[in-house]
Amino acid sequence: MTLAHTLLIAVAGLGAGFVNGVVGTGTLVSFPALLVLNIGAFQANIVNTLALIPGYLGNSIGYRRELSGQGPRIIWFGALTIIGSAGGTWAFLALPGSRFREVVPYLILVAAVLMAVQRRVARMVGTTRLEPVSGRGNLESSQPVSRRRLFNPFLVVAMILCGAYAGYFGAGVSVILLAVLGMFLGEPIQPMNALRSVLTLTGNLLAGVVFMVHTRVDWSVVAVMAPLALVGGWLGSSVARKIPEEPLRWAVVAFATAVGLLLIFT
Repeated sequence: MTLAHTLLIAVAGLGAGFVNGVVGTGTLVSFPALLVLNIGAFQANIVNTLALIPGYLGNSIGYRRELSGQGPRIIWFGALTIIGSAGGTWAFLALPGSRFREVVPYLILVAAVLMAVQRRVARMVGTTRLEPVSGRGNLESSQPVSRRRLFNPFLVVAMILCGAYAGYFGAGVSVILLAVLGMFLGEPIQPMNALRSVLTLTGNLLAGVVFMVHTRVDWSVVAVMAPLALVGGWLGSSVARKIPEEPLRWAVVAFATAVGLLLIFT
């Protein structure tokens, strides 16, 4: 690995972690960068999954206050995510690598669209309200979500499918999870973001463990990307309220769209 390649990988890891900390879907930064380095799509997905796990962990730790009291549904939704991720990871490994290379451009474009509508999704989730406790109208006094709603069959299927997507590719899964949780649970965005961060970590962690056991991993790339993804995630979370989000988000959307179209026509 040349010095130039090492620097590009480092920037990709730092950028992906930073974007995850600010607007999510940092995979749209790191995965195309790996493709530019002529790392095959199959191996790039493996490396990207493993390298970004520390960043997802950092985001989850940063949300520890919002995660307080969410233990039961973290366990329930985490189990559903693991089931789905196992299926998605199996599909990724079972299908020919050439088939994955064929669908990657379209997955990137779908993820770009999801990121483009991310603000609308966040607004939708943020304006949802819980049923207030009798005699109290403020949000902080709202009743917890009914357990029956957690076992809604449509929600169960949706969470398994989200896990499957995370295990197979994962770009844009944060936006999908946020939308699903917001629509079915009807809570403000911060608790949902916290829950989403843990579930994203869970799905990617399961896939990462399977990749380590059953595939060949280019650990030299992971070793460069992983610590910088963690640093980038911390930096992104720290400055998220201090920088304009929209220009960065649309820059990532444009970059991902260009990469997806380039892969289709080359």
